[in-house]
Amino acid sequence: MRAGFVQIVTGRGAGTTAAREVWRGLTGLASAMPAAVVLAIILIQCLPAAQAALEFDRHAVGAGQVWRLLTCHLTHWSWSHLAADLAAFVVLYWLVCSYGCHGLTRSGWPCSLRPNMPTPENGRGHGTHKLTIAGVPGRGRPYRLFGVLAASAVAVGLAVHFGAGDITIYRGLSGVNYALLGWVLIRATRGVGRLKRIACLGLLAAIAAKIALEVAGISLLPGIGLPEGIATVGVAHAAGLIVGTSAAGKTWKTN
Repeated sequence: MRAGFVQIVTGRGAGTTAAREVWRGLTGLASAMPAAVVLAIILIQCLPAAQAALEFDRHAVGAGQVWRLLTCHLTHWSWSHLAADLAAFVVLYWLVCSYGCHGLTRSGWPCSLRPNMPTPENGRGHGTHKLTIAGVPGRGRPYRLFGVLAASAVAVGLAVHFGAGDITIYRGLSGVNYALLGWVLIRATRGVGRLKRIACLGLLAAIAAKIALEVAGISLLPGIGLPEGIATVGVAHAAGLIVGTSAAGKTWKTN
């Protein structure tokens, strides 16, 4: 038996229905997440009172309203700011899933739980399935994607709170988007040629340099939809990128 796998042997697939449904439930939840996030953000944008209750407010957080460290990502400064963040989120989420984070094959089976079909060489495989228990996030472990999103949301909120003392109010999803971007660029280097790997890592280095300048107070690109007087928060982007690349890098080594 290969390391990192458990073998589930059943009579022609009997007994695998429950496991299959569990994985489909997880992957279905992963598939529904973008729509849920989009709807929640749009709804909040329509309710000024909700924005005020959910945005990062340094004084409110200091008074014990720690949920704002997470919910601030659902609030935005303007509709154009919201549109830019959501467009990036949906595209990046789709790219993440393209690298296996939903764990589904084209036939509808999770990548980690699919029939070991008979081959011309051995004529075997009926009723045998493999369930990955030590694979990469998303390939049999769709909940890992939720973990990355949650970890980046927490890390960005904490980074703003402790690393940007001059910021009183913070809104936006860009920090989480940078986590997804870092994940995509690291994962895209797996199993590809040297030129593509260099291109992905070069782009990642350029993005990291851009964020370093933002942390230093130098913004090369204006924030989309940000009102006058609201600047890009470099530490938020840095925290997100670090979480995404670290998570993807760890899984890259485990394969």
